[in-house]
Amino acid sequence: MIVPDCVKARGQAEIAGLDVSGIDCHITTVSRTTEAVRVSMGQIRADRSLTGKQREGLLQAAALGAVYSKHFSWYTTAGVYTVTHNGTFYYNGWKAWVGEYYDGYQGYHSCFVNYSSVVSIGNQDCAEAGNAFERDLLYRWQVTWPWGPPYFGLSYSVENWGSVYGNGTRS
Repeated sequence: MIVPDCVKARGQAEIAGLDVSGIDCHITTVSRTTEAVRVSMGQIRADRSLTGKQREGLLQAAALGAVYSKHFSWYTTAGVYTVTHNGTFYYNGWKAWVGEYYDGYQGYHSCFVNYSSVVSIGNQDCAEAGNAFERDLLYRWQVTWPWGPPYFGLSYSVENWGSVYGNGTRS
């Protein structure tokens, strides 16, 4: 994929007479999701972090329909850096949840830089939105090149969106 903001910034730098030969605006994102793990009645009963009411509600929900979890990861590489956007989501066939505490479980969503060379990477946003069935997950980061020649502080934003669904799928 080509990052439009990078192409724009590179074009502006080129017009200004800067050497942009070392700036590649291509990124590659690899997506992985684990197999579903069914939350068992035994796990629910053994979870001491649950209140009695939470445990009772989760046992009833599990008896009516299974609750599952999956781990997701999106790895984005751009030659001089790699970032990760990952977490765990729960779903039960009609609802997906990540950061929300629901039915006794809460997933998580995190965004971080694995490495960078030459450039500086600044995290701008790691957000979750959506509805009961679909949770949309955003990671936005800022790429800044060095202030010295030949890049002179060229900077642009990149983002990765992914979604998880109540039926256990993701995009």
